[in-house]
Amino acid sequence: MNRGGAVPAPLTPADRWALTDLVLSYALAVDTGDLDRLRSVFTDDGELHTPWGTRVGVDEIIGAMAALERHRATHHLCSPPLAEATARGARARTWCQARHLGAGDSPRDLLMSIRYDDEMVRVGGEWRIRRRRLELAWSAQVALDEVSVPEVSVPDSS
Repeated sequence: MNRGGAVPAPLTPADRWALTDLVLSYALAVDTGDLDRLRSVFTDDGELHTPWGTRVGVDEIIGAMAALERHRATHHLCSPPLAEATARGARARTWCQARHLGAGDSPRDLLMSIRYDDEMVRVGGEWRIRRRRLELAWSAQVALDEVSVPEVSVPDSS
């Protein structure tokens, strides 16, 4: 409901594709350890709120994601974001099934069902995440008999 404020312009199909690309870029960056890509997803003053703490500023967010290196591999499978325009940009909800494969002699698979609630803004004409809230719906750990993780490479998009 609009309480006397300006009515935001609706999101265009191009905006919706860009927001989807932003969400998927986050997942790709986390899963491949591409910290430059991760930096391009958030605003400089971006916030990441999780059950494990809050990170403020893109450098803190990158530091938190770098800690995922302790896992043998991660995989984030995300839904398209359900987005709507706001006065400042967009708000989106994305669902994610995340897997984190532990390292060591007895590897475990940490399965998580996650919901991301994002506030996105345009910076220099490009969409960025200003605030991300990660809500954990459930998690489970599964012991694995054997794990084979091939080297992951991402084609250069240039």
